[in-house]
Amino acid sequence: MPSFAALGAALVAAASVVSAQSVSGKPEGFGSKATGGAGGKTVTPTTTEELENYLTSSEALTVVLAQTFDFRGSEGTASEKGCAPYGTESACQVAINKDDWCTNYQADAPSVDVKYDKAALNPIQVKGDKTIIGDGQKGVLLGKGLRLAGGVSNVIIQNIAISELNPQYVWGGDAITLDGTSNVWVDHVAVSTSSTFILEPNADNFTDFPRRSPAHRHRQRRQ
Repeated sequence: MPSFAALGAALVAAASVVSAQSVSGKPEGFGSKATGGAGGKTVTPTTTEELENYLTSSEALTVVLAQTFDFRGSEGTASEKGCAPYGTESACQVAINKDDWCTNYQADAPSVDVKYDKAALNPIQVKGDKTIIGDGQKGVLLGKGLRLAGGVSNVIIQNIAISELNPQYVWGGDAITLDGTSNVWVDHVAVSTSSTFILEPNADNFTDFPRRSPAHRHRQRRQ
C-alpha cells in the first residue's frame, strides 16, 4: 500500500448553511486570510468548458456551481498495464501505473490490464483568487477533480461534491490536490468514490471544514 504521512491541518466541525452566491462563515487557523474571489464578478457556468475557463482564469471570480458537471468520457479512456499490489483476487484493488508508481514501488506486484477514464487523472488547474461555491446541493463534479499548485493562493471551495474518479483503481484520480499553495479554505466538501480526497505535498495556510466522511474519503500527504 502507498506510504502516507498524516496531514497536519486542523479539523473543525461546521454546521453553517451556505447560500448560493456568498460564502457562509469564515475560515479559521492557517487558512484564515483566504478571501477567494471577493471583489470580482460572480459567474454561473452552464457547461464543463465554461467551468474550466472560469477556474483557470487569472481573474478574481466567484464561481457558482448550480448543476452537475459530468466530465466522464470527455477525454476518452486509456488501456494499459497496471499492477496488483494487494493480490489478484476479485476483491483486491489494482493500481494504475501513475507516475511509474507500479514500476518504481511495486516492481514485484503482478502486472494487470487496466482501463480507466482519462479525465479523472487530468484535474482542473485552478488559479488564485477564486471562490468555488455550490448552490444548495446542486454543485457536483463527476469524473474530474481540482488541482491548486505552483504558488496558487487565496482560494475558497465551499459546499460542492466531487465523485466518480476511477474509484476501482489506486491512483484513479484525486478530488482536491494542493501543492505549493497558500491561503486555501475547503469547507463543506463531500467526496465519494474517488481515489483520494486531498493530497498535500506542499501546502501552507490551509483550513478544512469537512461536511461528512464518505467511505472513500481520505486526507493524505503524498511522500
